[in-house]
Amino acid sequence: MKDLYQSASRGFLQLAFFILLIALLAGCAGTGSKTPELSADACRSPATSIAAIQGSGKRSPLLGERHTVRGIVTYLQSGSGLYLEQIMADMDPRTSDAVFVIGDTLPKEIAVGDLLQLSGVVTELKPKQGFGGNGVNGGMTSLEKVTIEGYCGHRQPLPVHAIKLPMSHDARESLEAMRIEIDQELTVSDVYQLNKRRQVTVSAGGLLITPTEVALPGKAADKLRANNRLRQTTLQLPEASPDSPNRRLGDQLFSLSGIISQSKGRYLLTATEPLQFSQAKDPRMPVATNKLRVMSFNLLNLFNGDGKQGGFPTKRGAESYPEFIQQLTRLVTAIAISGADIVALQELENDGYGPNSAIVDLVEALNQSMPDAAWRFARPAEDRLGTDVISVGLIYRSSRVKTIGSGLSLNAEPFKQLSRKPLAQRFVEPASGGELLIAVNHFKSKGSCPKAAPGSPTKANPDANQGDGQACWNQSRVAAADALADWLNSLRNISAVADMLIIGDLNSYRQEDPIRRLKSRGWTEMVETFSSPPLFTFVYWGQSGTLDYAFASPTLKDKVTAAWLWNINSPYSPDLAYSEDEYRRSSDHDPVIVDIDFANNGVNNTNE
Repeated sequence: MKDLYQSASRGFLQLAFFILLIALLAGCAGTGSKTPELSADACRSPATSIAAIQGSGKRSPLLGERHTVRGIVTYLQSGSGLYLEQIMADMDPRTSDAVFVIGDTLPKEIAVGDLLQLSGVVTELKPKQGFGGNGVNGGMTSLEKVTIEGYCGHRQPLPVHAIKLPMSHDARESLEAMRIEIDQELTVSDVYQLNKRRQVTVSAGGLLITPTEVALPGKAADKLRANNRLRQTTLQLPEASPDSPNRRLGDQLFSLSGIISQSKGRYLLTATEPLQFSQAKDPRMPVATNKLRVMSFNLLNLFNGDGKQGGFPTKRGAESYPEFIQQLTRLVTAIAISGADIVALQELENDGYGPNSAIVDLVEALNQSMPDAAWRFARPAEDRLGTDVISVGLIYRSSRVKTIGSGLSLNAEPFKQLSRKPLAQRFVEPASGGELLIAVNHFKSKGSCPKAAPGSPTKANPDANQGDGQACWNQSRVAAADALADWLNSLRNISAVADMLIIGDLNSYRQEDPIRRLKSRGWTEMVETFSSPPLFTFVYWGQSGTLDYAFASPTLKDKVTAAWLWNINSPYSPDLAYSEDEYRRSSDHDPVIVDIDFANNGVNNTNE
């Protein structure tokens, strides 16, 4: 019995000793990994200033060298590193006083406000590493292969540099990695990357307007474009912003603090504290009216596959049948809310007018949603409207208007390969007896620029980008405007219908040649008659402008009682969460709405 007891005791002591040994080893390992507190002498030892590492140019003059620096941790970037700013500025406005420190394995106990001493090799981060620059002309100056030597203090007051927009590229370079404050009114001008990257563009002085929306192409537009670049900054939202998916164009900030860095070749301001936005109002809902309401709507590629729940992904539209149904549901909801009697469509799949076509799917969905409206579509004589994969279309509430004859189209050269073929349809409003001819259009876009002939300058091709702000294919859009005006003049003479409306996506901003050409031919753009700037239906790289229009003939313009842009799409992120009753972001263009009163006495009313 005694032997058994002694054996058990020895076993217990051995186990206790083993546990104690493990604990001591773990304690030693923990002590070894903890960043040391440096002595006063160590913290006064010679070190390279961060400003010297940054230098006054695009690239660090010390590239590839290892240096020891001291600075305050101003921001911890999850999974990639931290920002370090020296205690005292060097008073040279050309040099930044902060640097990014690369390190996804930095000690976890490091906190904002710590005064660190560390050494690292000077490098320039390249785009593939998530920041800007190419390493030659200059990217995000950083320290890599870092050794943390220790702490020289904790809970230090954070340095801050007050700035205001507009700000030049060189000025931003001189503030790279520094902690800044902006105390001025800023407007959200772009939300395209809101949900993908949690980024928005903010600008001083209100929205960024596309230069040729308000200025003539050429030098005047160039000046505005340059000013737009200085007025804006990309803002990386803090992770603790629960309402960030709700941001939209026109929201405002009145102060913010953050770190200036680079991302994908552009300067980026990473907000380091929660932001307080003043939220812009959603666009007002159209009120019911007994007047004839016409709407133009770019559908953002409404493709229905084979029309039998298959054939996905499509060439330009939905990736799957459920995605198509979501797209269709939003479009139907928007059309129903608009109160439109006639809807001019663009970016509709050009698959004819049979039972499996996209336009039939749209009309059937509208009739399920609005059974009393009796929606129908206008049909031209041909089976398909041109050879492009997309086409224009016209749908209407047969309970409110009737068609006279079939739809007509134009085969002139500008519409054979570039601009989509227009569709004109004659309507009558039985209640008033008024007749109206509507021509829906979709001019050639600004992208997919033509290539110049080998050995020829770019300007040798009149449709190439001429560098005046109108982008590519401008001459073809001008030709389309002329051909359209000539065609409608001939239709006026044939049909004796003088009240005409040109409506649709003309892919030209207000001061560009095609728009001014239509005005010179006697057509009046109705939205600008009734609405105040800024006017826009589309946002591209943070700049807002108008691509969608409604032009009235001389006899129709006095019968238009209201015209406006219904900004339900362009102000919102393309990843706006789906719901069955959601109508916003049903497309990337905003609809144009026009109210017409055939009995109007010639006195225009205000926008309803």
